[in-house]
Amino acid sequence: MVVFPGHKPVRNIKEEFHRIAGLPNVMGCVDGTQIPITAPAENEADYVNRKSFHSINVQICDAAYIVTNVEAKWPGSVHDSRIYRVSSEQQICTW
Repeated sequence: MVVFPGHKPVRNIKEEFHRIAGLPNVMGCVDGTQIPITAPAENEADYVNRKSFHSINVQICDAAYIVTNVEAKWPGSVHDSRIYRVSSEQQICTW
C-alpha cells in the first residue's frame, strides 16, 4: 500500500525539497502519469487520454522521485487537477 507521505518524516521530505530546489514547506509534487491499459468493455471512451490511447492516471511523488500516493482508479481522460481536487491528499495539504 502506498500512503502519503508515510515513508519518511514530513520534516525530512520538506528539507529534501528545500535542499534541491530552494522550495520551503513542500511535501510532494503532483503530476499524473498515464499507464497504458487494454480497452475496458464498459465506458471504453472514458479511458482514452489526450494522446489517444487507453490508460489510467496515477499521481504524487517526493523529492527522491518515490511515488507516495497512487490514485489508480481514474480513467485516462480525467485531468490531473480533478484527480487531485477529490483526492484524500488535497484534504490534508495546506498549500
